[in-house]
Amino acid sequence: MINKIYLENWKCHCKTELTFSKGTNVIIGVMGAGKTSIMDAICFCLYGTFPALSSKKVTLDDLITSKPNKADYAILKLDFDYNERSYCVERKIKRKGASEANLYESGKLIFGPKPKDVNAKIEEILGVSYELFVLAVYSEQNELDYFLKLSASERKRKFDQLLQLDKYELARSNAVSLLNYLKKLLEERERVLKELKKSFSEEELVAAREKLKQIQINIEHNEKKLKELDKEISVQLESLKKEEEKLERQTYLERNKALCIERISSINKRVLEYKEEISKKSFLDLNEINRKIDLINQKINELESKEQSIKKNISEISSSLGEISSNKKRAIKMIYDLKNLGNKCPVCSQPVKEELKQTLVEENNKLINMLEKEESDSKNKIIRLEKESDEIRRAIKEKNKELEILLKSKSEAEMVREKEKKIISLESEIVAEKNKLENIEKELSSINIDKSLIESKRELVSSLRETKASIKKELESYFYISKEVEKNIILFEKKKSEIENYENFIKKASTKMEKLKIFINALVSMQVELRDYLLGAINEAMDNIWDKVYPYKDYTSAKILIEESSYEVVVCTRDGSWVSVDGILSGGERSSVALVMRISVSLVLARNLGWIILDEPTHNLDSNAVFRLADMLRNHLPELVEQIFIITHDKNLENAASGSLYILDRDKARDEPTKIISY
Repeated sequence: MINKIYLENWKCHCKTELTFSKGTNVIIGVMGAGKTSIMDAICFCLYGTFPALSSKKVTLDDLITSKPNKADYAILKLDFDYNERSYCVERKIKRKGASEANLYESGKLIFGPKPKDVNAKIEEILGVSYELFVLAVYSEQNELDYFLKLSASERKRKFDQLLQLDKYELARSNAVSLLNYLKKLLEERERVLKELKKSFSEEELVAAREKLKQIQINIEHNEKKLKELDKEISVQLESLKKEEEKLERQTYLERNKALCIERISSINKRVLEYKEEISKKSFLDLNEINRKIDLINQKINELESKEQSIKKNISEISSSLGEISSNKKRAIKMIYDLKNLGNKCPVCSQPVKEELKQTLVEENNKLINMLEKEESDSKNKIIRLEKESDEIRRAIKEKNKELEILLKSKSEAEMVREKEKKIISLESEIVAEKNKLENIEKELSSINIDKSLIESKRELVSSLRETKASIKKELESYFYISKEVEKNIILFEKKKSEIENYENFIKKASTKMEKLKIFINALVSMQVELRDYLLGAINEAMDNIWDKVYPYKDYTSAKILIEESSYEVVVCTRDGSWVSVDGILSGGERSSVALVMRISVSLVLARNLGWIILDEPTHNLDSNAVFRLADMLRNHLPELVEQIFIITHDKNLENAASGSLYILDRDKARDEPTKIISY
């Protein structure tokens, strides 16, 4: 049972909360008051969609309030009970961002926030799909006569879907397709089996296995012979190796003997060459040369030191010459200034006597003469020192020449000494080589070699290897033949296995085909029985409800006539004949038939849900039919259906309410939200 629904910013509802009870709940209001949007909200809460949304006549944005103010979201909450359990589903739609949904059971969150998960869970709980809900439970506005508007064949297809008979038909069709496929496959396998039996012989398989067995015996025999040959070759090679090692050692010693003799001769030659070179320079005494070099270096150091001292004196004298020149210039300037001086001192403005001026001039002239003499003496001294420096440099140059000659002699003397050392080293090498030669000759004399024995052993090993190669070649031939025979055996065994598999398949397929035929017949039988049962239940409900909805006696009942490829809706005339509703009944009569069909389909196909929603069910009904409908909705239908929802603008249906009654109003000219003005 649906207990309560809350709508916030949903279409024209700002904040609306409605509570419902068992029996018939009626919502009345003028066009655009927001009646249908309440039922759309119930459908959306349960399945995440409703007919106008699923057919894309509206979008999610269209569901959020936009007048008078544009909202950013809409919130819906639906409380309902099912199978003695309480549920609450909350949904939130946003203009920006993903929608959210949460499902609570007894106040505890069990699914969310993904709407898809909540949709699947509610459908699982109710056991009613969305399609069945909108066709059997929720009769939306202007769709009450949905089943009547369909052609007879379309009506059959739609009813078969609702009754889920199409699943049986699909299963039967698939089973027939599978049966035909198995039949063709069986024929093909029987043909292949026949061809396989022609190309297979059990005797050939036995012969091939015997041949393979004999080949494997030959292979084992040859492998044994190879092992024996390998052992014999190994023994002979070991013996041959010892003799060849002795021969190799002898060859090695003779080669080393020749090398020793050659090295001794070569070293002697080098010793003679060194001695000859030394004899030509025996006059050189390295110690004497080193002593002379030290004396010359000492002399050069003394001369260079003296030269540095002279350079220092010249520098000092040159410095004093600069000072003498500066003093001389000052004295000359003083004389000039005194001669051009007036009677007053330019500094203190005191009178200056002529005698003082003359005295100062004479003193400065004396100073100049003295400075000029010092300058001349200093210059002469510099000249003498420079001559002395030149003589020292010449002496250093001469000493360097002597040093160069001595260094050359020293190099030659060192070379002589080095060669003397080499002669000693080479003579030691000669002694070592002679000792080595003596040892080699002693070892050579102890080696006894029989070359004919070595040759015979080599021939024997070669012969054994040829025999081994011949056996290996024969073994390879056996291996090749063995593989070919194995391939033939595998081919024969594969064919034998294929024959057995085909025979087993044909046997099993035949059994399956028989079972499939039984299954197809059972499906057809079940389909017919289920159709007859369900449509019989719907027709029985239509017959029971007819006189409670239709107020006249010209038609006494209505039903769905089952034909092979169509479902015809017919009514029973006063004389007991059945006629089609198409092209005969008036609009009001068709509405009565449509209403009866809707209620009956809901009672049969959605009985476990116990809900019916009718939007504007009085369309085309006259006042008498409306009165009869109101009575049926109030007094009779609640006995069959736990909860009914009626959406109407017809105030005559107020009398139909046995549960909640709501009257809605809305000022559309001012874009006001829906108001509940009475309940």
